[in-house]
Amino acid sequence: MNSEQLEILDIIRSAGGAIPQKELRKHLDYSEGKASAMVVELERLNVIGKVKNGRENMLFLTQKREVPFLGT
Repeated sequence: MNSEQLEILDIIRSAGGAIPQKELRKHLDYSEGKASAMVVELERLNVIGKVKNGRENMLFLTQKREVPFLGT
C-alpha cells in the first residue's frame, strides 16, 4: 500500500470508520478522478467497502486487519 492509500485509511478511521466519499475528497489534495481510483483500489484490496446512501457513497473500513496502519 502506498502513502496516499494509507492517508485515505487514516481519514476514514479518524471519522469513526465511515465517511461519505464526498467528505473524504475534501480532506485530500488530489483530483476527484485520482481519489476515486484510489478508493476503487482499496475496495479491490478489500480494505474498505462502499455502499450507496441516497445520492452519495458511504465508505467504511472492512474487517480486514492486515493493514498495520489501522493499529490492530
